[in-house]
Amino acid sequence: MRPAAASLALALLLPSCALFNRGRNDLTETTLPTTAATSMDVVRTQLQHHGFTLREGAEFVVMTEPKAIQPYHRDKADTSDASMKGDRWFLRVEVEPATFTAGSRVRVQGFVIPRNVPSATGGAAQTQAILVPASDEALYADVRAAARWISDEANRRGPRQSGGERPN
Repeated sequence: MRPAAASLALALLLPSCALFNRGRNDLTETTLPTTAATSMDVVRTQLQHHGFTLREGAEFVVMTEPKAIQPYHRDKADTSDASMKGDRWFLRVEVEPATFTAGSRVRVQGFVIPRNVPSATGGAAQTQAILVPASDEALYADVRAAARWISDEANRRGPRQSGGERPN
């Protein structure tokens, strides 16, 4: 009887995992051992260190100024990929306190600005932007790289607070 119960539990668990992971391939998300404020400092520092110009969003949101899509971003792209629909792209990074763990959760997303959007960097460019999907291998690799820079630096800093004490 126990093997039947275990297989039933597994059969119920797998679809629920798929339900919660739906659509997650279009963003990179990680939990960091640092507070949300410290994670925001790491985000700003790492993006600037890697040549991005920052535009502040909401309290725990940072967006970068649009950058030109490079030829290597289009090497493997097909006509349906986001990198083929525009000439500029930007990153949006959102930090929030982690729900069930100490630390914070960081989401990094890449967006392509369509060619028909004016070159001014404003709300129109953001609202009409196209999310960079994981299928756009070359451009999504840069989105993943940005998430990795942030994660690596936050993990180096560790869970210590600015005063040197460990969080409760």
